[in-house]
Amino acid sequence: MLHGMGPWDTGGALRNLFAFTFLVFSGAAYAQATVEIVGKKQTLADHPASATEINLSDDRTRSRTLADTLEREASVRVKRYGGDAAQSSISIRGSNPNQTNLFLDGIPLNNAVTGEANLADYNLDGIDRVQVYRSGQSTQLSGSAIGGAVNLLPGMGEDSPGNKVRLRGGTEKTVDLAAQTWGHSPLSDETTEINPWRNRYSISGHAGRSDQNFKFRNNNGTPLINEFDDFDDRRKNAQSKDAGLTGYGSIGKGNTDFKIVDDLGYRMHGVPGPGNRQTEKTEREILRNTVGLGSDSKGLGADWFRLETRGYYTYYREKFYDPLQEFSSGSSNSRGQLDTYGIHMMPSFILPAAFQTIRLFFGEEREEYHQELKNRLGERTTKVPARFRNHSAFHIEDEFSFWDKRILILPSFRYESYRDRFPDFRNRAIVEFGNPEKRKIEFKTGGLSTLVTFFRVPMADFRLRAGGSDERRIPTFLELFGEKGSVIGNPNLKPERSRNLEGGLSLLTKDKRMPAEFSVTAFRKDISDMILLVPNSQFSLRPENVDAARITGVEASVSLFILKTVRAYTNYTYQKAINYSDVTYLRGKYLPLRPMHDMHGGLTLFIGKFELGADADYIGAVFRDRTNEYTSYQSGRWVYGCFLNYTAIKSDTHELLFGINIKNLLDQRMEDVIGYPLPGRSVNGTISYRF
Repeated sequence: MLHGMGPWDTGGALRNLFAFTFLVFSGAAYAQATVEIVGKKQTLADHPASATEINLSDDRTRSRTLADTLEREASVRVKRYGGDAAQSSISIRGSNPNQTNLFLDGIPLNNAVTGEANLADYNLDGIDRVQVYRSGQSTQLSGSAIGGAVNLLPGMGEDSPGNKVRLRGGTEKTVDLAAQTWGHSPLSDETTEINPWRNRYSISGHAGRSDQNFKFRNNNGTPLINEFDDFDDRRKNAQSKDAGLTGYGSIGKGNTDFKIVDDLGYRMHGVPGPGNRQTEKTEREILRNTVGLGSDSKGLGADWFRLETRGYYTYYREKFYDPLQEFSSGSSNSRGQLDTYGIHMMPSFILPAAFQTIRLFFGEEREEYHQELKNRLGERTTKVPARFRNHSAFHIEDEFSFWDKRILILPSFRYESYRDRFPDFRNRAIVEFGNPEKRKIEFKTGGLSTLVTFFRVPMADFRLRAGGSDERRIPTFLELFGEKGSVIGNPNLKPERSRNLEGGLSLLTKDKRMPAEFSVTAFRKDISDMILLVPNSQFSLRPENVDAARITGVEASVSLFILKTVRAYTNYTYQKAINYSDVTYLRGKYLPLRPMHDMHGGLTLFIGKFELGADADYIGAVFRDRTNEYTSYQSGRWVYGCFLNYTAIKSDTHELLFGINIKNLLDQRMEDVIGYPLPGRSVNGTISYRF
């Protein structure tokens, strides 16, 4: 029997813990300590919070999409509306997609319009590592995160300069060509006058296309109720064309480095619609570019001071074409443009005598959204008033480290301020700023996490982690200002709030013959003031703070590499996500698309020049709607895949690799969202040459 959420006020408890921690451990300033190298950063494995870093070099053929890569992690689920080019969203530990933040080298990629990022819009070419934060996020990243965060880190190339080309092709007329070049200045003694400067660069580009006209089972609009009229059909208007360019460069001298990163992407793809109402001409076009400039000064003026800076600009343009009005009987076409820019400053103070490292974050950001509605002839019918959002942020984290980092304590605090405007420029001649609807939201959040290494021997570390945090999610433009004809805006919405607790243990072995890692973590997430679209009339919805949820679970992972011959890994998540909404017909229901059981495992064998492996995914039964109707029930499913790589040439400077990858080996007919089938068996071959 389900019980009410009950009171759980961590705000006062966390504040008391912060005060106690600062008072007790600040006295350690009088103790002796060895000098730490200024600016030395921990890896995510050493961080007290639940976080992992995915090294994409392990997949040398780069045959996976961002969605494929993320869903292999524990407590991470991806919801797809079709093949690789279709809309894909992420959920971490049962959170909603708009509660999870996405970054590119610390640059925020989520938008203020819907709050979520489409994983299909971002390609992994040019990306070397993916950081996944399951609880909150680093204080060096902007904003607060109820549903965790994902940070994409661009590649800087390999240790030695080189080039790489890759050709991939497969089922559904898929073809993709990618190339990369990288290099750096030779190592030199900076005390000489030969070459005191150091530089590094990496440039990656790709172009591809796919028809995605896979077979699926068309239920003819009567799922489960009547299966006699079901028939095999082929997906239409799901084609895609995309191209991208990612570049990274850095130059430095002495203790200071400057860097630049740029990520450009273009994609045109069909919007096929649900299986029983497929479209013919509906398309979506996306053009985006993110550029960031940064600096990193270690020992700036003093050995104990480090200063990092970041400035960025993102241009995002989206066009929607519906010439036959297959999706809407109103405006056929639309154009939206989002401009985002900001500046971040991240000073750090390394105080070894006090066993502390203090990290600060100052950020100023701005988003501007412009939208036009057009008819089927491309003529503008409506210019939606522009929407603006300014965001100011201040974060502080104080890391206390004792006994050679056997004990880490990290209290943190965040202050966030959002200011939204929705001016009516049609009245600009009457009033200087028209009749703007102004809104300001401020909130403070915090967290406390600890990492205790019980024993550390040359061959293994045994660690205990525990932590808690208080997070927020700001309402989106859609929720605050609405959408003409369907959603009535609600400017009085409060931010969604999440109180998180987690604790677990891990064991890491350092034996080079068999490195292994085992971890298990229990977590609980209580989300309140969740925003739910409530019917306001026969034809419109209004967002209200009436939803709530409690998500509890356990995640476990095991990985090992035996004698450089066998690599095995398994991730398992047990999760119970229950709705505690004030809405009677929703209270006690399971949250949609949150399986109770989720597992991914794989095995890879390295035999001479061959690398072969297999993987399996189990996704437990789910309901695909909030009310848990029988027609939305989906039973659990197993999905299998395999791959084979052959290295024909292998040397320090050259590598020729052939690979084949098969997904959904048993050709199962599946779907995450009702009416949007997923591809069956797909086969892709890859040729990669490094020189």
